[in-house]
Amino acid sequence: MTDRKQHHSIAGVFVFLLLGLFAVMSMLLVLESAQAYRGIVDATARHNDQRIIHAYIRNAVSAEDCAGMVTLQELNGLQVLTIGTPRAVDGEADYVKYIYCYQGMLRDQFASTAYPFEPGNGEEICAVERLDMTQEGQLLCLTMTDPAGGTYSECIALRTPVGEVNAR
Repeated sequence: MTDRKQHHSIAGVFVFLLLGLFAVMSMLLVLESAQAYRGIVDATARHNDQRIIHAYIRNAVSAEDCAGMVTLQELNGLQVLTIGTPRAVDGEADYVKYIYCYQGMLRDQFASTAYPFEPGNGEEICAVERLDMTQEGQLLCLTMTDPAGGTYSECIALRTPVGEVNAR
């Protein structure tokens, strides 16, 4: 009878150890899956920020690409993409859209030309560490650095040459 009791206690310990091993392995699987999920979410967020920057600037430029209304300027020590809205009377801009990088954020500001440019007043679009812009003739080139240090470049061809008649 003692053999039978000893056999049952060994079988019970074996089942307990097997269940313990299953629990530990399940916990490791959950932790690894959570880490992989976190990595995928971070990569997706970086990719979406990159797409937002590209699409936002590209759409803003193409919406007002006429008669030299898209220019690069240095305002308050910042490199600013200035997109003018032409007046119907004489073609000069009454209101402009400023797109720039300030305090780690891509910002947008729509303002009257009667008021000075204030970088802190811009609406935050998304996080971007640095935004460098150059314009060579009809080519607007953007180089942006995201908060993780990734650098991305894009060039946008302006459709309307400076000095060409506005068809609006």
